[in-house]
Amino acid sequence: MQNHPFFQSIVFPPESVVLSFKGYLTQSVVDDYLATMEERLSQGGVALQLKKRLMNVAIEAVQNVYHHQEALSAETSDSDGFDLDSLVCLTSNLDGCYKLTTLNVVFKSRISELDEKIKWVNGLDAESLRKAHIELLGKTEFSEKGGAGLGFLDLARKSGKPIEYRFVDINHLCSYFILTLTIC
Repeated sequence: MQNHPFFQSIVFPPESVVLSFKGYLTQSVVDDYLATMEERLSQGGVALQLKKRLMNVAIEAVQNVYHHQEALSAETSDSDGFDLDSLVCLTSNLDGCYKLTTLNVVFKSRISELDEKIKWVNGLDAESLRKAHIELLGKTEFSEKGGAGLGFLDLARKSGKPIEYRFVDINHLCSYFILTLTIC
């Protein structure tokens, strides 16, 4: 998808980029990205509590992109006419907050489900997020990806801010799913 005009148009102000990756995620790339991010945050003098929150959010978000990319990869072929490149970028701004943006490819058939889940999570206050998290932890059902549906709840709880997101059409099958989390 790196040849798609939208993918090519994604540019972050260079002075705000802490770490960025565009391409196909492998477990090795995920591990390297997270290790480099932790190193850069340490070198940048980020307070320990904020660094922990940033790392927790990044681990959840980047692993989600990786696992969903793998699932999509298993359901598509080269004949579908697209690749599955992703984007992960951590940026900082002057008010001491950070934004973690991820981009990955999703089937259009999943957009409604994703939209409903995120709107539901964004509608919960901190106490309701905590209760929903505990309730889901009590479930013994796990998806084929090994999760219990905690991803968006965890991201909202750990970031402490609403999840920003949007979808951008790629073709008749897929769209980009862009997720941005603010961590202060």
